[in-house]
Parts: sequence; structure tokens; C-alpha cells
Amino acid sequence: MNRPAPRYCPHRWWAAALLGLGCIAWPAVSPASARLWQPLVLKGAQLAPLLGARSASLEVLAVHAGRLAAIPFQVDERLADGRYALPDGPARLAAKSPGVFDADDEVVFMVADMGERASPEDLPRRTVEVEADDPLSGPPRYAYIALTAHPRRSPLRYVSYTPGRGLIETEDLRIGLEHNLAARLAFASAGAPAPWLTRSFRLRVRFWAFGLFPISIDEADLRNELLAWKAGPVRVIRRVSHSARIAFGLHSPRAVGDEFFYRDFFLAPLEVRIPWLPALVLRRLTMHADVRLAGSGELTLLWSGGNPAGVAIGDAPAEERLSEREPPLPGRWLALVTNAGTVVQLIEPASSATALTAGLFFTSRPRGTGAAAEIAGVLHPRLGYVVNGWDKLSRGVQRLELNGIAAPGRSDPRLLLSEHATPLLVHTRLLRPPERR
Repeated sequence: MNRPAPRYCPHRWWAAALLGLGCIAWPAVSPASARLWQPLVLKGAQLAPLLGARSASLEVLAVHAGRLAAIPFQVDERLADGRYALPDGPARLAAKSPGVFDADDEVVFMVADMGERASPEDLPRRTVEVEADDPLSGPPRYAYIALTAHPRRSPLRYVSYTPGRGLIETEDLRIGLEHNLAARLAFASAGAPAPWLTRSFRLRVRFWAFGLFPISIDEADLRNELLAWKAGPVRVIRRVSHSARIAFGLHSPRAVGDEFFYRDFFLAPLEVRIPWLPALVLRRLTMHADVRLAGSGELTLLWSGGNPAGVAIGDAPAEERLSEREPPLPGRWLALVTNAGTVVQLIEPASSATALTAGLFFTSRPRGTGAAAEIAGVLHPRLGYVVNGWDKLSRGVQRLELNGIAAPGRSDPRLLLSEHATPLLVHTRLLRPPERR
């Protein structure tokens, strides 16, 4: 069996380097994950023996403790141009061959639901075995995608979406949407929602148009429209359009992106088509996006290139020292570690947008007259990113990805980042049905 070599992503060098930092005194955290957060997405082309079948006739099985059972999965249909067929919303998009499993379609389930190797005798006659090897550790994991007249279904559902409330909920997380952007985050504790950890999204864009006119844009100038969505048992997909009012009746180029929300992982790729050379129009452009940290207590902030011990939110002297540093602070990822859970967020420009530089922004000081009106006189820090280099981009399609990974308790961010940077080695094969005598 041919096994693909690990993929190398040059903009993820930092995550590989984390593997050598085990001796550094990070905050009291515990090993976690074993890719508990990670989905496995398979293209139809990887499951060639099942192509042309009715998607409703597929089932996904795994063996745990010697028992073969159905696991949660979903099939998401895609068009030849790469767009997802999303059945709900004002700009919903229908599949070209609805209900038929095509080469462009995707089957998605959670890596953590994969299990032991099954015996072919226990499986339907038309079954594809999926084997996932983890280069970091552990034995291979297996799942089985079968075509059958009476498919089994798992009753579990990992994620739900309420568009009217702007709320995405899983058994571990709540994500609240502001301006159709993920701005509020809370962990779940013993099945009950914890208070919001972040809230109040803010955007600041500053540049000189043609080098002559100073332009300022904030979140009130944004126009983010929910176009379509699909809510399955494993992931929610939302297609959102982004643009901004600039000045003189002008608007920025429209960016459309599909956002993905899983039980413990979210991914927001954003593509912008720039019809002109930014250097001709935008001078000294800086984009600054952040959220307010709504609580403190057991919250620790870590970031790439920062103090290995992190900064305890609520420690006023430590916050003040961090606020005194001129943004952006170095690094492309940050982590919030609490007793209820750990979340790591990273921003990644695609290869076409490597001129962009992202760094951390942090302040515990009030900004402007409205910022002084914090609850009970307590200043809640603001945390986010500063992105520069827009005037160095070339004309065409530019892509950014914002990823978030969550884990229970005070988990080690290094482990989550190394898993994110190290792809599983996935291979599939059609099982030969046992000969009948």
C-alpha cells in the first residue's frame, strides 16, 4: 500500500519548533487532545468505489472495545467550482446532482471517533476502510464507510446552529456572532454553559488613500451578510460576504468566505479578489481587530514569542507591562488557558499573501470616552491581531485563514499546535468481501 508523505507547510514552521520547548516552564497544564478536536475530511475521489451511490445509503462505522457501531458523519456536496451546496439562506446553492455521491463531495467525521481495526466478515460487502496514521504518536485508527440498503445512523450530534440568535453550540463550546463574525466564546462545564470569555468585537483600519487622504474604518462600516448555511451533525458551514464602506461613497472589494464550525475547532478562510495593485491606492494600511476579554480569574494568556509563563489576566502589573509594549507583539498564535478549557487561535496567510505580517495586540487601558464605562469600573483587556503589509500584496485573489482549536481543561497549547501542523497520513482501500463457499 502506498502511503503519502507528510505535507510541509512553510508558514507553519513555528508549530514544528514547539516540539522542542518541552523543558520551558509553561503554566500548570496537562497533556490532552490526541486529536480530540480534529475532523477528518475525505473527498469523494478518495472513496472511488462508492462514487455514484446515493449519499443516503452510506454509513460510517468504527470499532470500540470490540463493538462495531455507527459514528456521526455527514456528506457535504460540492460543485465543480469548489463551492459547497448549502441548502439554507437567502443565497442558498443547490447541488448539481443532489443526493448522489460525487468525486467533489466530502465525507466528514471526527478523528476521535475512529477506532480499532475491524474484521471484513463483520462489514457490509461494499466497504472502504479508512486508516489514519498519526506521525506524532499512537497506533493507526480506523473507520469504515459502507454502502448498504439499510444504513445505521448514530444519534449523536456534535454541533447546532441557531441563525436567528447568532449562536453556535457544541457540547464543549458556545460561539456567539456579532456583525456575522465569531466574537464571543464560552466553554461548557459539566454540560452547563459557562460565562462568556470574550465579547465585543472591534475593528480599526487606517490608511492613506493615494497617499493624500487619511481614511478610517471601524466595525460600524462593515457589511457582513449571511448568504447561506448548512447545519449537519459534525459541522456547520456558513457562507458570509464581507465588505466595508470606505469613503466618498466607495466600498472595499467584496470578500466571500465559507466558515466551518466543529465541536472543538473552527476555521474561517477568507478570500479577497483585489482588482488593482494595493500599493497604488492604499498607503500605510494597518488592520486592527480585537475582542474584549469578559472575565479574569483563572485565565492565562500565552502567545508565540511571548513570556513562556504567560500573563495571568487580572494581574494588573503584568497586564500593564504588556500594555506598555508597542503593538504588534511578535507571533501568529495566541492561547487562552482556563480551568474550563483551552483555546488556541492562529492566523495564517496563504502562500499568495505572505507579504502580510500578523502580530498580537493587547491592552488593559481604556481607549476613548466610551471605553472608560467598563463594568463596575474594572478595565477588561482587549486582545486581538494587528495585520500589516497590505500595500505589498499583488493584484488577484488573496487568502487568509483564521483557525481556532479548543481542548478541555488547562491543556497544553504546544500539543494542539503540533497536531495542527502535522497532518495525519490517511489511506483508503476497498475491502475484499470474504469468499463464500
